[in-house]
Amino acid sequence: MQAAKKIAVVGSSHVTWWELAIERRQIPQPLPAIVFIGRSAMPIWADYIQAKLAAIEDQVDEVFVFLGDLRFGNKILTDGEFIRTGATSGSFLYIDKDLISDANDKIMLGLTLSYLQQLSARLGPKLRILFWSSTFREYYNLETGRYGGRGNYRHPVWNLAELIAPFGSTAIDTTALTALPIDSYFLDGNGHCTSKGYAFIYRLLAGQQAVAAYQSVCADFASWSHLLFPSGAERYKVNITGASIAFKTLLKAVRTDYFKLPAQWAVNEVKTCKTVEDSYDVVVYLSGLHFQDEDQVQIHAKIAEEKANLQRLSSGGSLCVIFWDQWAREIVAQRPEYRQQFLPKHPDGRVRQIEQAFAPYEVKPLSLISFVDADGMVECGSSFEPTTKGFAALFHLIMAEDMVTAFACYHKMAGYCLNQAYDANA
Repeated sequence: MQAAKKIAVVGSSHVTWWELAIERRQIPQPLPAIVFIGRSAMPIWADYIQAKLAAIEDQVDEVFVFLGDLRFGNKILTDGEFIRTGATSGSFLYIDKDLISDANDKIMLGLTLSYLQQLSARLGPKLRILFWSSTFREYYNLETGRYGGRGNYRHPVWNLAELIAPFGSTAIDTTALTALPIDSYFLDGNGHCTSKGYAFIYRLLAGQQAVAAYQSVCADFASWSHLLFPSGAERYKVNITGASIAFKTLLKAVRTDYFKLPAQWAVNEVKTCKTVEDSYDVVVYLSGLHFQDEDQVQIHAKIAEEKANLQRLSSGGSLCVIFWDQWAREIVAQRPEYRQQFLPKHPDGRVRQIEQAFAPYEVKPLSLISFVDADGMVECGSSFEPTTKGFAALFHLIMAEDMVTAFACYHKMAGYCLNQAYDANA
């Protein structure tokens, strides 16, 4: 049996979030052996990346450069040594918004292209380049009519086709994707991946071209997303509403065709939601209630306000409620990179107190889920958005299904949708 390829994946926070998503069992490990090189908000030409890559490039079969924002490290533009000699040594992270201009952006673009050209000369066919964030930004600009919009588009600094062209087949041609609905591949404006986005990347690692990878991901998520829901979910009329981060993320997922809801399930904003109990088998309210530094008086007042919100939706207390926002904050607060940052003053958090305070409404408790499982349910960073695994847990919780079943179904779906390209090539 042929040994699996070994690939060095190089980049910024896109790489660190990918590595964390695997560690937290949000997504499966790709079948090739992956070595991740990068740090959040780090430019591709940084000393750290250059040193790490130089130490390992002879030990890998492929170097996959996964490019984020090309402005990362623009503070170098104020560095005396760089101004005098053009040397890029030093630690330059993040983007200084005060330094953003067309002239400065052209310098930053030049630094990236220069380093990529060095890599191309050194690594030859071992190198592959993906202008990932640039693909998303150009798609977004085209969709919103910026810089001339579709038919007349011209960015003053970076245009995707011109970024790709100098590198020939070394750079993955994603220009065709900007004409396709790719919103569901991106978590945020910085171009971080959703699980669907990772599935696309996994196909690129397996050797697929961009459009073929896109079509394959769309087909697989359409075929397998039923596993996000309990068996028989389509038999029930379910109405989901709310004011939480989870609800807003779900609404976006539905609007961007991230996955298919069962036929009789609906997602409605509170202002337009007609929650008549007799019309639905299950009515779900995803609550945005959360606390940070409130005292007991303020906590009781916010709980009373949320109960009043629920009363306006239901006259008989038939709603079931899920307190995602508070719970997600308490999960993220346990991650090493945040060190309790989002926990309220109460050392054990407030989610259990909240869940116990809302009789006679039926509360679907998230607090019973262990951190080992819960960690993969919330996206990286501090957006508190549910991952695809988080949605699977929520949908099973709504129908009173156990989490063991929910996670088993999700991992079956994720294993196929992300790694099936490798299975097909085996």
